[in-house]
Amino acid sequence: MLWPGADATTVRIAGERVRERIAAQTFAAGTTAIPMTASIGVTSSDGHEDPDAVVARADGALYGAKGAGRDRLEVEAPRRLEPCGITRAR
Repeated sequence: MLWPGADATTVRIAGERVRERIAAQTFAAGTTAIPMTASIGVTSSDGHEDPDAVVARADGALYGAKGAGRDRLEVEAPRRLEPCGITRAR
């Protein structure tokens, strides 16, 4: 899912709502009701990154959610740029 213009907090809240809605459902297999769960990975972007890098970061968060026990949401923070040592003239 993509939420253009949403910040990390908004994305976390929206993703958690999606996860909760899925968890409230059951899947009927004959007479057996099977609970549903969702593992969700989210990240944010300022819109100036390579789209493949953003998707890879969200994918990493998804695998983190699965690895941490499933049925959860994990957030992968955007990569911070390292200072390049250039200073502004005064």
